[in-house]
Order: sequence, then C-alpha cells, then structure tokens
Amino acid sequence: MKSKAITSAILICLILANLISVSAITGSIGNARMILRGTQGDSFDKYVTVNNVNDVPLEIELSASGDLADYVDIKDEKFTLAAGEEKQAQFTIKAAKSGTTETSINVQFKPQDGKTGVGLTSTIIIIAEENSFWNDLFGNDEEDEENNKNNDENAGLEGTNQTSKLSQAVIIILIITLIITAILIYLIVMLYKKANKRGIKIRRITKFKKSAKQ
Repeated sequence: MKSKAITSAILICLILANLISVSAITGSIGNARMILRGTQGDSFDKYVTVNNVNDVPLEIELSASGDLADYVDIKDEKFTLAAGEEKQAQFTIKAAKSGTTETSINVQFKPQDGKTGVGLTSTIIIIAEENSFWNDLFGNDEEDEENNKNNDENAGLEGTNQTSKLSQAVIIILIITLIITAILIYLIVMLYKKANKRGIKIRRITKFKKSAKQ
C-alpha cells in the first residue's frame, strides 16, 4: 500500500511540476495594436516587438489571419529567442482593399522541449481610401504627413517607403508639360518646313514665268 501511495504521490508531483512549468511560460509583445491610414494599394513595412521574459529559450512562430492575411509578407516568420532576449519581427502588409480592414499577426511562444506554449496577437487596422487617378494627383500632402506620423507612433519603423502624393503630382505635371512642349515644337518645325517648301515652289514658278515672257 505504501509503495502505491508513494508512486501516486510521485506521479501527482510530476503532473503538478509539468503544469507549473507550462503555466510559467509567458509571452510579451510590443505594438499590440496598430492603426494605419493610406490609399488602396499602399504597402506598410512594420514590425512586432517580441520579448522572451522567461528563463528558458523559446521558439517563436508568426502567422497572419484576418481580412488581409493573403497580403502579409512576414520576413521573420520563425526564430529563436534566448532568455530575456527581444527581437523586432519585420513584416510588410499591403492595403489591397479599400475601407477599414482588420488583420492579425499571431505570435506563438513555444518551449524547445516541445511542451505547450502560449500565443499573443497584434491587431492591425488599416483605413484605406479607394485608389483613383485624381486622388494620386491631388491628394492632401499635409494629411499624408500626419498619417505617417501617427503610423510611426503606433507601430514604429521609420520610413514606410511611400512617395509623397505631392511629389507624384509634380512629376506627372512635368511629364505632361514635356510631352505637350515636344508636340508643339514638332508642329512648329513641320509648319516651317511646309511653308519653306511652298515659298521655294512659288519662287520657282515666278522665275519660270519671267523666263517665258523673255
């Protein structure tokens, strides 16, 4: 009876120890919520700060779900964090749809011994205006600057590699001006050549008439 009691006690202790070790695994992330504003088709380079606040190394896996899951490119999909280490897991998300969308970056914390880990989620809300030629040409540059500032405050990662709409408008206007100028120059040259040929022809006819009279 004593041996059975001792065996049962050992099993209970092992189970409790296992439960304690599992519950001891915790996860911590930064940028748990991001609100991004832009135009349909824009791409945003962002990151989730993953922290290992445990005393053991962990395997980290990232995945995407939600409205724009198919338009998320996770650059740091799998990696290992030592105890107390943190990493900025980079990803790119494209605003493939207009309106308001919600996408999740799921972060899994897994112990290297194969035991059950924990998961956390970073929520990304994108408010995208419908893309159009006139929006690109006459967009509000001040509003874009404010949006980029808000994006950096919410999700970090300086420089989203987005060209200012005002710069795009200037480039488009310059190209159109150059094309129109080139067409006008071509027409002027052609008219000049035509007038020159006509003048030569008239002079030849006049000369021929004078010769005939003589």
